[in-house]
Amino acid sequence: MIKKNKIQLSFFVLSLIILGGLTYINMKEDNFEKQKYKEKQAQLIQNELQHLSVISISQEKADQIKQRVEKLTPECIESRDECEEWDAYTESDRGIARRVERYKPRENIVPYDITLLPVQPDQKENNATVMGIDSNQNGVRDDQEHRIVEHFGEDKELVEAMFAGQRLFQQELEYSENEQFDEETIKKSIYNTAMIVSCESDLFKTSSKYYNPRLNNSYAISTRRISETNVNTYDRVQLEREFGKKFHGRVSKSVNPTMDECKQFFESTKL
Repeated sequence: MIKKNKIQLSFFVLSLIILGGLTYINMKEDNFEKQKYKEKQAQLIQNELQHLSVISISQEKADQIKQRVEKLTPECIESRDECEEWDAYTESDRGIARRVERYKPRENIVPYDITLLPVQPDQKENNATVMGIDSNQNGVRDDQEHRIVEHFGEDKELVEAMFAGQRLFQQELEYSENEQFDEETIKKSIYNTAMIVSCESDLFKTSSKYYNPRLNNSYAISTRRISETNVNTYDRVQLEREFGKKFHGRVSKSVNPTMDECKQFFESTKL
């Protein structure tokens, strides 16, 4: 009987030891996970502050970011998919941070090589047709090439972006002139418009030569002098309006391309 009790006591003590060991391991693992979570929180905060440092972020804004990140659950930080808390954060501070990061002034800006420009066309001859004169066959009207380089020639990348925009505009005039209004064409044009506006705007806002951050709508004001001369004849105005009607009632999806994606897009307009 005594021997049996000793065996039972031994099992009981061993069970306590095992249970204690398991509890210790679980506590250790839990502390490890909490430490990982805290480290990820700290890294996320550091990343966001680094992104926003390009506009000399205030201490108040820095504190707001820390508070937002600290409210995110470990699951949200570990896996961002289908996480409402993360989505809400992304749409505010992180979304702004990504855009701000893109507006850091570009380095090594070089001027456009004016020797590549075609001869300035005769105005009457150029305006005799909707498509105008494109003597070097690059998809851009010769008069608009000169106008773009005249106003933005100190920044080659910006010039090339605006050339891409001109090619797309000429394409839309051609669609309208040929009454090519099928669904695929309209969808493609809506996407192209969203891309060119986003990419051209980003390049403009990173140009230390032309962007003025103190001037509201600096991009729109500066590029208006180009867009206004796109439709400088009655026929061009009418065709542009006719094509624009096809966009009515349609919602364009927002695009957020990287600079590399923008450059690829500009190249695609040459095809």
